[in-house]
Amino acid sequence: SLVLLQRSLVSSYKLVCYYTNWSQYRPSTAKFVPSNVDPYLCTHLIYAFASMTDNKLTTYEWNDETMYVKFNDLKKKNSKLKTLLAIGGWNFGTSR
Repeated sequence: SLVLLQRSLVSSYKLVCYYTNWSQYRPSTAKFVPSNVDPYLCTHLIYAFASMTDNKLTTYEWNDETMYVKFNDLKKKNSKLKTLLAIGGWNFGTSR
C-alpha cells in the first residue's frame, strides 16, 4: 500500500517552467532560445507570449512562429513533455 502511494505521488508530480520570448535578445552568453532548454528538466513548458487581435491569436515578436515550432520540437526529444502558450502578458490589458 505504501509503495502504491509513492508511485501515485511520483506520477502526479509536475514541474512547470516558463520560457520568455524576449530572452532571445539578451546579450552574449545570457541569450536563451528554445534549443537551450533541457526538455527533461520540466514536465510542462509555457511559452510567453502570444497576443490576441479580433479574437484571434497573433504573434508578439517578428519570429514567434519559427520559435513556436522550435519550442514544440522539444517534444520530439521528450514525448512526455507538455507545451503550452501563454496569451497576454504585462502589456496586454483588458481591452482586447
